[in-house]
Parts: sequence; C-alpha cells; structure tokens
Amino acid sequence: MLSTGRPSVPGTPPPSAGRTADLGKEHSELRLERDALKRELAALRNATVKEAPLKSPGPPPSAAAPALASAAPAEPPNLRAAASALSKPWVEDAVQIRDAARREAALAAIREALGSGDPVRVLAGLFAVGGISQVAYDREAMHSLVLPCLRSEEAVIRRLALGALLSTGAGPADVDRLLAMEDDPSPEVRSYLPTALSSAARGNLTGGVARVLLKALDGASPRDLRNVLPQYWTDLAPELEAKFLELARRPETRADTIYYCLRGATAKTPQMVEVLIEALDDPTGETSLWALWGLARGIPESLVPRVAATLVQALEARSDTGGTEYAFFGLRTFGTAEEIPPLERIAGNPLGSERMRRSALETVEAIRRRLGR
Repeated sequence: MLSTGRPSVPGTPPPSAGRTADLGKEHSELRLERDALKRELAALRNATVKEAPLKSPGPPPSAAAPALASAAPAEPPNLRAAASALSKPWVEDAVQIRDAARREAALAAIREALGSGDPVRVLAGLFAVGGISQVAYDREAMHSLVLPCLRSEEAVIRRLALGALLSTGAGPADVDRLLAMEDDPSPEVRSYLPTALSSAARGNLTGGVARVLLKALDGASPRDLRNVLPQYWTDLAPELEAKFLELARRPETRADTIYYCLRGATAKTPQMVEVLIEALDDPTGETSLWALWGLARGIPESLVPRVAATLVQALEARSDTGGTEYAFFGLRTFGTAEEIPPLERIAGNPLGSERMRRSALETVEAIRRRLGR
C-alpha cells in the first residue's frame, strides 16, 4: 500500500474501503510514473552512448573484486532527483507510528525496489534506507538486498549502497567486500569507503582496513580530514597510530585530529597522552578544551599519575570557563591521594569562583570515597 506522502493527522480514523480503492488507484499511477522514468532513463543512456567516444577495452576485473565499470560513467542528470522523489512517500509511511499496515507496506516497497534491477527504483530504495534509521525493521533482510548494489554500474548507487550498508548493520563479514572497492573508479565512492570500512571492521583497524585509511589520510585535505578520521577502535595498526600523532602535531590538522579521533580513544597510548598534554598549550581555546576532555577518559592505570598531575595544573591555571569541569571529572574518576592537597588549596582560594571551589571540594570527597577514606 502506498500513500500520497502526506502525514496522517492525529485522531484520523482507519482507512475506509473508499480510501483503499483510492490507494489502489494511486499505486497504479505511481507504477505508470515509474515506467515513464524507466523510458526516460533508457533514452538518456542511449544519447550518452551515441555521444561518448569509443574507448579501447581495459583489462578484465580481478577475480577477487566485484565487476565494476572500468571508468566512472556519466550519471543520468535526472537519476537522483527522480529516485529522491520516488523514495519520499516510502520514508514518510515507514517513519509514521499510527498505522502499522502503512509502515509494513512502505518497507515492502523499499525491499522490492532494492531488488528490482531498475536504477531509479534501486537508488530510491537506497535513499529510503538512509531515511528510516529510527524505524524497527528486519535489518538483516534489508542488508542482503543492499549488498548487490555495491556492484552496480552506477557510481551513485555504489556510493549510496555504502551508506545503506551501515544503516542496515555492516559488520566484519562485509570487510572483504568493501576492500574489493578500494580502487573504485568513482572518487565519490572512494571518499566514503574509509568511513564504511571503519564501521564494518568494528574497531579492528589493522591489515587492509589500515591500508585504506592510511591512503585516504595521506590524500585528504585539511578540510576533508574529519570525514576520514576514525572515531573508535579496539585494535590499531602501529603505522595508523603514527599517522594520527603526526596529524595531531601539525597546526593545520591538530584540532580535527584531536576532536574527531584522539580525544575519544578508549585506551590511550603513552604517545597519545603526550600529544593531548602538548595540545593543552595550544592558543586555540577549542583545541585545548577538547584535549582536556580527552585526558579525562580512557587513561591506562600506568599513565594515571602523569595525567592526574596535569589535570591539577590545568585547574590551577584555568578559570571555570576553561573546561575545568572536564578536569574535575577525570580526577573524580581516577585521581589519587596525591591530588587531594592541591584540590583543597583550590577549594580555599578566595579568588576562585564559587562553582570552582565547590567542584574542588566535591572532587576531594569523591576521591576519598573511591579510596575508602
């Protein structure tokens, strides 16, 4: 069952028999519209073929890689617009919460579109998958329909398929499929591949995943770096960590590397900790702020004395608008008895704000409770 795309008004009664007939008519009209789009797309392709110069055949694709076009073909100009328009009512029907039948019909329409083989409908299905992330549905079944889209001749379909793969639960079983796209002819596909790989690898940034990320980081401009940097890992290739540290020490890439990558590391290495400590002296207030945030989390036991002493130094030098809440958080989490005397001095400093003095006292009490004192 398809809808007009208009949201239901709360309190509207269930569809009547007449409404059902209207929907049947609407379904027929959309089918005719689809057929017209298919004819238009075929005409555009024929025109493209006639105008394009002949090219000598390239080498056959690798047996390990999915068959992709040897060059990025021109995208039909109306493909995205037509697919986006077609997907809109499916998304609206899928996300509404008042009519389960409408929702299930929309999900069925999306599944049918993904498996249709028609570029407009396939792309519409991928657009729709990206718009229903909050909906409860069988992601595994949808995932299996997205996988063939990675081998589409249309670059825009391959790119949208990468996003849809993440929306439907990309995992380690997808890593080899994604690595096979490393040399995809489309820059748009290659630019999104590191994000898809980082997610699918579930934190295992080693081997081929690390290789693709390194290549992307080497080629990224400072402005595009945030789209490549991974935000989570459990296993990290040494050469990838070295690249993160290099980027974090460059003035033009320091802020993004710390914000998008290093600050959230759940198990920071000594080298990462030193880079974050160095960044506390950065004249850019935002960079030092997020470095302080990062030093309050993910600190191994062996590095606690070094980091805790640094957090106290930050509190002694900063006003209560300089990210001091992050330093207090870190000290409440892993501070030791060594930090109690300087915290008591901060609590007794008449020049400090009332909030600063109160936070220092609360942190002292939290440390003592944690130490059993």
